[in-house]
Amino acid sequence: MQLEVTLNELLVLAEGLVMWCGSVCKDWSPMSSQSGFSGKWMPLFGVMIGLVRLLKPRCFFHENSSKFDSSVFQELLKDLGFQLHHEILDPRDFGMPVRRPRAWDCILRKDVGLIKELYELQNFKSPVVLDAGAFALASDEEVAAVKRRMAMTAMQGISEPFSNLLPPGAMSNLTKYRALAADLLGRHLEVACNLDQNPECMPHWGRQMPVVLASTTNMWLLKQNRPLTAKELLASQGVPIYERLWRLAGFTAPPVNVSAVKESAVRRMAGNSFNQAVAISFLMFIMANLRPVEPP
Repeated sequence: MQLEVTLNELLVLAEGLVMWCGSVCKDWSPMSSQSGFSGKWMPLFGVMIGLVRLLKPRCFFHENSSKFDSSVFQELLKDLGFQLHHEILDPRDFGMPVRRPRAWDCILRKDVGLIKELYELQNFKSPVVLDAGAFALASDEEVAAVKRRMAMTAMQGISEPFSNLLPPGAMSNLTKYRALAADLLGRHLEVACNLDQNPECMPHWGRQMPVVLASTTNMWLLKQNRPLTAKELLASQGVPIYERLWRLAGFTAPPVNVSAVKESAVRRMAGNSFNQAVAISFLMFIMANLRPVEPP
């Protein structure tokens, strides 16, 4: 009986419901060598589609890898008359120094429309003030603390080079990234890469390095041959952690205080900050532009 009451309440709420879902189908991710519905996330994607079919929300908002094929929604929801609005957004358009485009789908019930098209979201964004020197801002003490933790985990001496303290998989990826970035390093450019990801499974943009912050455990600065600190990761995402950055951004005091936050939590903040910022902007844009559609 309790289930029936809950379901009935959901069906009533669905008249004005907006569903906001993340990237549950990780098999589409370019970080994986898989593609399409071939892994363990397929059942979760099916549950999500089942809820959309049951509740028929005004707006179903979905975020995924840029490789995600949005025509899946058209096929699975075509009998319900939903309208699909699809857009791929690039972090670089938002002032972020990462190359990880994401797919954003807005699926509207047939009695709802948009006043403005999604491409106008580009005019809705707020560019991030980013100092390109953010990667070099970590103090010696901060870098030394990272090395002590890595040495303890690897059961090695503190005098070992950073690269000798890496897990085997990350060490192998570092060799591949160094070869890939040789030309960029020869031009004295700073290059960041994610050693959790095999570059052979990643799409490349010519001679540009694929810098991906989905997982931030082993983000690495090739020229300096060391990992990025947690604060550097946040700074690279446009969060003005350091005084030089927040003064440049026009703040009179630090807008974010992460001194009491664990390094692992700061890294998670950095990895998610772009997706969260764009997702909120996207949802605000959609909600501001929804309009009822008169029946024919």
